[in-house]
Amino acid sequence: MRRLWNILKTAAGWVPLRPRTVVAAAVLLWVYQYYGVERADLVLLVVGVGGLVLLGVAIAAVSAVAIGFRLHGGPPPGDPWTFSVGTPHRTGYRLAIGAWIPLVQIDIEWVSPDGIEVRFVPSRGRLVEEVVAQRRCVTDRVVRRYRFTDAFGLARISYELGCAQSLKAVSARAQLRSAEIFRQLTTGDAVSHPDGEPQGDFIDMRPYTPGDPLKQILWKAYARTRKLLVRIPERAIAPRQKTLAYLVSHGSDEASAGTARTALEQGVFGRDFVFCADGEAATATQVSEALEQIVRSWSASATGGEGLGPFLDREAQGGGKSCIVFAPPKPGPWLEKVELQARNRRAGLSVLVGVDGLRMNRGESVLRRLMISGGGEHRDKIRDLRQVCDRLLATGVPVLVVDRAAGVPVHPKHLKLLEGGR
Repeated sequence: MRRLWNILKTAAGWVPLRPRTVVAAAVLLWVYQYYGVERADLVLLVVGVGGLVLLGVAIAAVSAVAIGFRLHGGPPPGDPWTFSVGTPHRTGYRLAIGAWIPLVQIDIEWVSPDGIEVRFVPSRGRLVEEVVAQRRCVTDRVVRRYRFTDAFGLARISYELGCAQSLKAVSARAQLRSAEIFRQLTTGDAVSHPDGEPQGDFIDMRPYTPGDPLKQILWKAYARTRKLLVRIPERAIAPRQKTLAYLVSHGSDEASAGTARTALEQGVFGRDFVFCADGEAATATQVSEALEQIVRSWSASATGGEGLGPFLDREAQGGGKSCIVFAPPKPGPWLEKVELQARNRRAGLSVLVGVDGLRMNRGESVLRRLMISGGGEHRDKIRDLRQVCDRLLATGVPVLVVDRAAGVPVHPKHLKLLEGGR
């Protein structure tokens, strides 16, 4: 039945007649026959004939262009594409005749993967395809939908055409200013820099060598023994629990995914970390593996948060106690799953909520709210964010909001200022 439905849907797309076209053709035929032929009204006769000719030309033009594009086929497979979400990327697909075809309008959009905006920009007399990803994704096949209509909207033909193409859209990086954001969410010893040396206080000593700082010389020992000795730090190896990080997948998790990507690339978790994202059965201990999991997690939006419990159970036996959960800013089914784990494992669990476009609205005037568009959408976004933070804070776990664009943390108690209150 599904195959039959697809066949019927494809066949219906090739029918250029639209309901308005059938109605217009019936009216023009009636005008031509009743007024033009039977009553010899030459004006309406010309109107009827001209309208029918226009319908025929529109149907013929749309059909010819659609068949020509179908015979030509889509773009050939190219090199793998890798680009960031929100950044325009030119695919190299060019329409040689699309820029000057009269009467026919060509509209091309991507069916798979979804969440890709397509536009054609002029370049050297041709139209070049440019895509902008709204969400991270990874695929090896691109399906385009071609739609051809005439200038009057009388005829339309549409069909889908797929091609093999490797594509990866990664989350945009966050502008994190320092690792202090994550240090607020970790427990135990401070997170060490991966290039730092495990050294402690200056209590050991060794003979002086040229180049040693003079302030480290033990002058009392020199006065007693006439030997130059300098202080050196002891080797301090303090046990530190490895940091766990988990990404909850959701339709609005791009800011959290970008923040997690930046944290991994900057090495703020140190070398000893374990990362996992929704939809993944295995964990990642390398940055490259973790970044791949972030990209693949886009397909697990419907089951966001399900893997958090098994991940914590598995890693608790391996010595991991401090876990940072990257959560989306909108409530959904994932929130109940994270709340359950937060109540059961309050110690060591913290939540970081990533969001885009926070701005302070300290008592906006009514005139400003009326004149500037987008205020209602911004308040709705902050209202959803406050609901997420309030529910997570009620479980007793620390919650921190990070604006990906600004790279600064915002305490959940300050979200009322963002919503427009005083």
